[in-house]
Amino acid sequence: EARAFPFLNEMEKALTAATLAVSRAGATGIAEMVVFRLPAVLIPYPHAGAHQAANAEWMKNVGGASVLSERNLTPERLWAEIHRLLEDPARLAQMRQRLAAQADGSSAHRLAQLVQEVVG
Repeated sequence: EARAFPFLNEMEKALTAATLAVSRAGATGIAEMVVFRLPAVLIPYPHAGAHQAANAEWMKNVGGASVLSERNLTPERLWAEIHRLLEDPARLAQMRQRLAAQADGSSAHRLAQLVQEVVG
């Protein structure tokens, strides 16, 4: 079962309930998927410069996503990738574990340290 929404005000509810995301690869979206440990099929926006491709590759390299190029994308190819992941619960669990390893809270801790250093 899948659901598509044009807009949501409470993304945390959707991210918590989801099994798999199909998404572009902007920095905020990637950060949310990491925090919510949400495996993804990422399709970097090709006209956003190289940053979305780099974000998607990072998430792929840490084991939390598969990446598809929009240039070669067909509905059948996208469905095949979604189906491949959804039919492998062990793989999804592994992807969630790898994302959890990235969401260790260290960035919030480091930000707090920097604020304390600046304030004195």
